[in-house]
Amino acid sequence: MNRLILSDNEINPIKLRFFLSHLRAPTEPEAPVPAKKLSKVDIKKLRKRVSSLKRQISKIKKKKNTKRKKK
Repeated sequence: MNRLILSDNEINPIKLRFFLSHLRAPTEPEAPVPAKKLSKVDIKKLRKRVSSLKRQISKIKKKKNTKRKKK
């Protein structure tokens, strides 16, 4: 992940939004890999990554909501 996004070991939502909006999508999407062909280790890594991303998103949403409520 880009260093600019991380500040004090937490994700900066403004920089993250900027980074994601300026990401270039690949011209040719990758072909999906059937789950049967993935090893158990790969599946476990993917699940951990997805859960990590979900946690980061929920943290950003919570911070966003608390900022709005304080005003």
